[in-house]
Amino acid sequence: PTPTVTPSPTVTPTPTPTPTPTATPSPTPSPTPRPTPTPTPAPIAKPTVTLTTSRATLNEGQSCNVTFTRSNINPSKDLTVSYQVTGTAKYGTNYSTDGNRRTIVIPKGQASSSITVTALNGVVNSGSEYLSVKVLKSTTYKSGASVKITIFNHR
Repeated sequence: PTPTVTPSPTVTPTPTPTPTPTATPSPTPSPTPRPTPTPTPAPIAKPTVTLTTSRATLNEGQSCNVTFTRSNINPSKDLTVSYQVTGTAKYGTNYSTDGNRRTIVIPKGQASSSITVTALNGVVNSGSEYLSVKVLKSTTYKSGASVKITIFNHR
């Protein structure tokens, strides 16, 4: 007799589990670099100019200082101040001043600047005269300040 072959059972392979894909974590995005803005310097406020005098009365031959002071100091810019001198005293007859008789410069980084007023010796006894120094209006500063100086002539 011929032997009968018994077929071997077919092994059904066990399915290999397919791994479930996990999301690959994406890297945390780096912030996009932005240029650092250049700081804009704060504007310096328009200063107020005030006036003071070291003496309000002068006898012939005496002097006083008239000081122009700004309310804030600008470290990088001069301030030119326009002023006017009025009154009954006559320039060259009753008094003199040093420097320019219409403008004064307060230098950058400084708070004030001064002019000197000198009462001149008169030839005639004219009693007293006065002069007023007034800061004129401007777009670069605030003012309207003034001082009055009386000159006594004794001849």
